[in-house]
Parts: sequence; C-alpha cells; structure tokens
Amino acid sequence: MRKSATKIRRRKKTRSAPKRPPSILVLRLDSEKLKADGLSLGNEISFAHQLSAACLRAQVVTVNATTESDLVAQLRALAERRERFDLIVVVAHSNDSIICFASDQKREWPVFATYLEPFAPRQLALIACLAGGRMVANQLFFGLPALDCIYASPECVNVDMANLILVVAAYSLTRGRGKDEVTPWLKTFAFIGMGRRLKVWRRRGGPSGQDIWEDVFAWAMRQ
Repeated sequence: MRKSATKIRRRKKTRSAPKRPPSILVLRLDSEKLKADGLSLGNEISFAHQLSAACLRAQVVTVNATTESDLVAQLRALAERRERFDLIVVVAHSNDSIICFASDQKREWPVFATYLEPFAPRQLALIACLAGGRMVANQLFFGLPALDCIYASPECVNVDMANLILVVAAYSLTRGRGKDEVTPWLKTFAFIGMGRRLKVWRRRGGPSGQDIWEDVFAWAMRQ
C-alpha cells in the first residue's frame, strides 16, 4: 500500500513540459509587385503581429524577396541556423503549374518544394492563385516529407480569400490534431458567400464529400 501511495504522489508531482509556441515563416515572393497589386496583406510588422496573436504568440519570421537570388540568400541564412517551421505562409503570384519568384523568374512547384524542404514544414498556406488543385498538392507532398496539410484555393485569390486561408491555418495550429468542426463551415462560407473554393488537402485521405460537390457545382457553372 505504501509503494502504491508513493507512486500516486510521484505522478501528481510530475508535470508535462511546456508546449513550444508554434513557428511560422511568411514568404512574400516578388514582394514589390505584390505591394503594387495590393496583395502584400499589410506591412510586415502588422501582418506578423496578427499571425502571432492568432496562433498563441507564435514565433513569426518574414522574408520579403524580390528576386530568386534574394530568396535563396535569405533562406540559406535561416537554414544555417537550423530553423524549423510548423507553418509556412507563401504569398505569391502563381498558377497550377508555376510560382513566380519575380516578374521574370518562374519555377515549377516541385522545384519550389526543394527550397522549403530544409525547414520541414507541417503545414502550408498558399496565398497564390490557382494553387489549390490536387496536382499542386501532390507535388508538394512528394517534395516535402514532413508536410501534413495544405490550405489553398484552386481559384484566383483576392485579399478576402487570403485572410480566410490564414484564419483556417491559424485555427489549425491552435487546435492541434483535435476534431475540426469549424473548417467545414468556413469552406461553405467561402463557396457560398465569396464564390471561391477553399481546399484543405491532407497527406492521408482523399477529397471530402464537401469538396466533391463544390467541384461538381463549380464545373457545372463554367459550362
């Protein structure tokens, strides 16, 4: 009896280690053009603070790149410090085949994945046009072994849609791996209220029933 009582007391004294705050990398590619187009999502400081507050004081690193060489230099500096990020937010011009590093520098999505691989992201939020298709998701999952989830839209992304993608990604970081009852409602809001589809691709599992009927409806509307 004494031994069991001692074990119980020891268990009570044992405390779990404090959770590490989430880490976020924000990449703005061809940042001058994004700013000119009104798609930079606010200045660097306010954007970082918004993300940090939404994700429980997350540690946010922002990279503004105007050329591919500029991007490579900044990412190399982070890699040399062995930085890792739970979520990488990518703000860029793109389509379902390429992503723009600068107005005259475009790379295919598998190539872009090699730039992110050293940081072992668990999640990607793509604030980029036509980046939410299954083909893009498959290429990124293949190139990023640690990646679990992608948030994006297969349509053109405006500022409202960009903010919604960020909200879903930030909510996912705060809830961990628990049951998600909010994202389906936000996807419905995007489709009905904004006329755009919000995709949440996961490494395991195919499209949801909601994704299928939204895709069918979107296809029918284009005919």
